Amino acid sequence: MMREIGIAKVITAKRKEKGITQDKLAEFIGVTKASVSKWETAQSYPDITLLPQLASYFNISIDELIGYLPQMTKEDINKTYHQLAAEFSRKPFEEVLDECRAVIKKYFACFPLLLRMAVLLLNHYMLQKEKEKQEALLQEITDLCNRIKTESDDVWIAQQANSLEAVCHISMNRPVEALEMLDETMKPPISDNFLLAKTYEMIGNIEKAKSALQVSLYQHLRGLLGPAQSYLTLIADQPENFE
Repeated sequence: MMREIGIAKVITAKRKEKGITQDKLAEFIGVTKASVSKWETAQSYPDITLLPQLASYFNISIDELIGYLPQMTKEDINKTYHQLAAEFSRKPFEEVLDECRAVIKKYFACFPLLLRMAVLLLNHYMLQKEKEKQEALLQEITDLCNRIKTESDDVWIAQQANSLEAVCHISMNRPVEALEMLDETMKPPISDNFLLAKTYEMIGNIEKAKSALQVSLYQHLRGLLGPAQSYLTLIADQPENFE
């Protein structure tokens, strides 16, 4: 599911790529041949102070040297999401939750992955039997969404995280906090108008709730009419279908 740190394979591959022996590498770095041999067979790892020298020698970054990828590909994210979602249905909840937390911790700077993990946890938090644990997990999801909004440069991802955080507040019966995040002046996306309506309903402002739903209906209608017009143009030569 995840790529593990693989400095042994990298050192071996890069040494062979340069066409040098273990003796030659050991001489350059200032260690014994036995040390290099142990590095390449994963019996031990280079001292942290040697990593810059090794990376420089192979003309790669330290991340590349240790085989660490702070980002997941889109395909890996989807695979991880679906695998963990399936595990929620056949493994103990706490066990899968720990797996999710391990993935989040390892790829804490991969914001597309963090967003999917937030969605995954939000979809399954009700599996927690105790209400206190449910609320604790909702708060954990909220904190994760807040990190995404604060640290990510991707506006779309930050916007989605904001919506998920609002859902968490609604689920924890915190309509005021949700309303602050879904303020109309922020011009929320179509999906957020439903959340906005729910939030207004929770605080007793029915007129505002109606207004938010009207905006949502209007936006969805406009979204429908655009493709409909294009479709009619394409079937103009088919009178029965056009009618």
